[in-house]
Parts: sequence; C-alpha cells; structure tokens
Amino acid sequence: MNSLRGRVERIEFDHGISHVEVITHIGTIHSVVLEERGEGAGFIREGSLVDCFFNETSPVLTQEPIAHINTFDGIVKGLQVGKVLCMVYVEKGETTLKVLLLRHQAELLGLSEGKRVFIFLPPWHIALEVAHE
Repeated sequence: MNSLRGRVERIEFDHGISHVEVITHIGTIHSVVLEERGEGAGFIREGSLVDCFFNETSPVLTQEPIAHINTFDGIVKGLQVGKVLCMVYVEKGETTLKVLLLRHQAELLGLSEGKRVFIFLPPWHIALEVAHE
C-alpha cells in the first residue's frame, strides 16, 4: 500500500460525492469520496491533515503525462521482475511509490533503473484517512 500525507486544501460536494484536494510534498492529490448520507465528506474538513492511500495496482505508469491532475513524474529506482508480474519502485523526491504491472507492460514501457516515468493516480482509487497531529 502506498501512502502520502498532506493537508486538505479544498472540498467540493454535490449529491453524495465529494471532490477533495490534498496538498502533499509531491504535489496536489485529487480524491473522490462517496457519502451514503449525502452530507459530503463530513469526516474531513478543509485544513485537516490526512493520509492518502492507494494500492500498488491503482497507478497508471506511462512515458508521457496523460492527465492534468494526479500526474507526477519520477525515476525508476528498482524493478522486481517475475514470470508474470513486475513491481516497479518509482522515486519522487524523498518518496518511493510502488506500482504493480504485468511483466509484459514493463517490457513494453522499456522500464529500467534511472528511466523517467509518469504516474497517474485515478482520483476514485485514493482513500483518505484523517491523521492525528
């Protein structure tokens, strides 16, 4: 599981769905929070310290940026290549993010240590948890 800590900058709410913007040390993370009570992301407030969680299968790894939000560049720092899967370790600043791909995907991308890549994080794949200061 990947985790980034940040502070909530803005929350927009409409019909049981909240769009939450979180400022982290690697950039702004946009997340979608669904609320069944229709009150918005009540457990999160603007200015709250939160942890953004996403699993290794959520990021989309590319050679070029594909979106204007939740896209970050990084450097491949390591690869664990198996017969079917490949775990890619991407460094962005002082953070290492893990991305799980099919080995075939890693081969098509020509991944190797030191290669610059882009990570897109789909907003609906990012879970938020209030952190205690």
